[in-house]
Amino acid sequence: MELVCAPKLSQTQVLYLNRLVYAYVEERAHLFPTVALRPKHHYLLHYPWLIMQFGPLIRVWTMRLESKHSFFKRCCRTKHNYINVTKTLSETHQLNQALMSTGTFLFDEVELGTDSMAFDRTVFAYNISSAVLQCSQLTSPLHCSAILTFRGVKYGKDAFVVIDHNETGIVFGKIILCIVDSCAKCAAVVSVCSSQKHCVLGVYMVTETECQKCVLIQDLWDYSPLPSYSINDLQCIALRHSLFDGLVD
Repeated sequence: MELVCAPKLSQTQVLYLNRLVYAYVEERAHLFPTVALRPKHHYLLHYPWLIMQFGPLIRVWTMRLESKHSFFKRCCRTKHNYINVTKTLSETHQLNQALMSTGTFLFDEVELGTDSMAFDRTVFAYNISSAVLQCSQLTSPLHCSAILTFRGVKYGKDAFVVIDHNETGIVFGKIILCIVDSCAKCAAVVSVCSSQKHCVLGVYMVTETECQKCVLIQDLWDYSPLPSYSINDLQCIALRHSLFDGLVD
């Protein structure tokens, strides 16, 4: 599921998915010889080829159609007008699109939390101030807050983000402070965390280090902020989807 629902995949990951799918279907047929395979198992075998043809399947799945269709179903139920239904639905849809196009619900702007203030290096600890000053991409004056909304995604203090990905594993960062510069460029001061994958649970056990770093939101390896869970007194993170490993020819 992590690979199938990933928004970005490399050729290496597609080959790995192909191997996993064939292993799953063969093992299922072996364990349940009296139960015939379903058509969906046959379709599953074609997923790697479809990804190579059309890109990540999460971009072409039918749930977006179902979401759009639900708007029209709600209109039918609330209006109770079945005389020329197509006209009623088309007019309502276009009025809704006009409202969306005004920018009321579009997330182009950057928004800080209610506790936003001008960034003053003398107020914060040395390691935080030093991390911000070392980020040369930011342009003064700076504003900071515990919460930042960027392109509709809300980043907050104590949430985790993926700041890097290498051969040894994933590098997480625990958000300490959110920063916005004069050009509306967004960044986050994070505490760098080492991680180790728990093979049984499929989660990553993270440990905070003494290193603080200021990273741009646009440079994050994955845009999704992630919560942490406590499992047997260990701080753990579950990914929403598989990460792009970058191993492309």
